[in-house]
Amino acid sequence: MASPRTCSQCFRLVRRQTRYHQAAQLLDTPSPSRAFSSQFRLLQQTPQARNLPPEIPSVPPTTTGTITSNITAQTTTAPATNIPPSPSPSPSPSLPQDGAGPSTSEMQRTISSTISSSSSLSTSLPTTLATRLRNSATKTTDPYIAYGVTQSLFRTCSAQANYTIPESQRPGILSGQGPPKTSTGEDLGVPGSESAESADSWWFTELGLQPTFSTWSQVTYLHMYLLVVRFRAMEEHRRRGGGGGAGVVARYQLYLLDHFSHAAEDRMALLHGMSARGIRNRYLKDLFLQWRGVLAAYDEGLVKGDAVLAGAVWRNLWKGDEAVDWEKVARVVGFVRRAVQLLGQVADAEVEEKVALERGGLFQRARLGVGELVGKESAGIRHVPGEEGGEEGGVPASR
Repeated sequence: MASPRTCSQCFRLVRRQTRYHQAAQLLDTPSPSRAFSSQFRLLQQTPQARNLPPEIPSVPPTTTGTITSNITAQTTTAPATNIPPSPSPSPSPSLPQDGAGPSTSEMQRTISSTISSSSSLSTSLPTTLATRLRNSATKTTDPYIAYGVTQSLFRTCSAQANYTIPESQRPGILSGQGPPKTSTGEDLGVPGSESAESADSWWFTELGLQPTFSTWSQVTYLHMYLLVVRFRAMEEHRRRGGGGGAGVVARYQLYLLDHFSHAAEDRMALLHGMSARGIRNRYLKDLFLQWRGVLAAYDEGLVKGDAVLAGAVWRNLWKGDEAVDWEKVARVVGFVRRAVQLLGQVADAEVEEKVALERGGLFQRARLGVGELVGKESAGIRHVPGEEGGEEGGVPASR
């Protein structure tokens, strides 16, 4: 008995039927990644629209042999009563039932809703977590908050007398040339910075200070001192309110000095060609000692009067120059007094906002009208000591 064989035409029919059923299964189980693709919309079209042959009836298995000949074999279709009906595919919730893909408006609404929900979640979640962490772990988050606040404040202090040295004038190892020097041997730069002009050149134009590293450091120290005075009041307010406050001045002052040290070392290396780390460390130690002296000198001046404060300003900013214009020194004294007064009127939570403004900040407001104030004649300027009661300035003349 001859073994049963399958003609080539039947084999081709079966293979085409298998491919068609695979495509139908792919259509019944859509995935999110294919929902907006052109191939998925193509599969949803009718067989006539896709140029596919109509559905081929299934060929049931038979036990009789098939004679292979050149005549087309006649296949007998068995009744489908014993074949269980295939379950109808469940409609996709995101696609219409007529076989067409989602419209452009529906896709736009879906994408916009997804973007809005994700953006709102990304903005609200970090804020919520930061708020909860701040409320539950105050001692842990305080150093990070203080570091960020002092960094913003230091940038304002550093920009008051900012300077730079053009790249063509910077010290070169091969050429040996450098920037021009002052009478005391300091590198002389130009006001402002490479990226933008100086925010305020009051210290260079009206006061006549030279754009050097020494001027930048001392002017920055002066503004840092004004902030330290405000931090002392902040610590006192917190202590009276029962909210602690111990260590506020120490922490903020430490971070201010830390920012200054990094900025000073960068200027030494980039602008002045100090490539040796040991030389930079030696200068940083000297700057730290100068900062300690600035705190003591300006504190004494605020307590004892304008004459003592003027002496401290003269020694630090003008390096004790005997040919100094004392009217300019008096302007700086008036600026310090007015800045302390304005800082005392600002709430603790608004110090950073009021000081760190690029234009119209607190330091700039404190300088307005200082020249007119110094030009006015004092009420006791014509008073002759010793005429009233035999006393000289409140002290007995016998002394």
